[in-house]
Amino acid sequence: MKGIAVPYIIAVLLGIAVVFVIGAGFFSSSSDLQKQSCQNKLSTYCIVWRGNGYRTEPSGGWDVYAPECPNIGISSPDEPNCNKILGRTGVAKEISEDCTSDSECQTGFCDPTFGKCAKKPSS
Repeated sequence: MKGIAVPYIIAVLLGIAVVFVIGAGFFSSSSDLQKQSCQNKLSTYCIVWRGNGYRTEPSGGWDVYAPECPNIGISSPDEPNCNKILGRTGVAKEISEDCTSDSECQTGFCDPTFGKCAKKPSS
C-alpha cells in the first residue's frame, strides 16, 4: 500500500489556505459594504424627508427604514444633519424658513421683519 504523495498534501493545504484568505477578505469587506449601503440609505432618506418639508419622517422613521444602520454607527438623522449631508446650495428655502436675503427664498422674498421666507407682498 502506497502513501499519499507529499506534493498532493502540500497542494491541498495551499488550496485550503487560499480559500481561507479569500473568505477572510470577503467577511472583512462586507462591513465596508454594509456601511456604504447605510450611507446610501441615509442620503435617500434625507432626500425624501426634505422633499416633504421635514414634516413627516419617511417609511415610519429611521429605525424602521434602516434598522441595521444604528449597529454600525449611522444613527437617526435630524434636519440639520440632512441639510449638511445633502448640502443646501442651490436649494431655495420654503415659506417660514429662516433667511437673510431674497435670493435664498423660493418666493424671492425674505421678510426683513421676521427673517423668514414669505409670499411676496402685492404692490
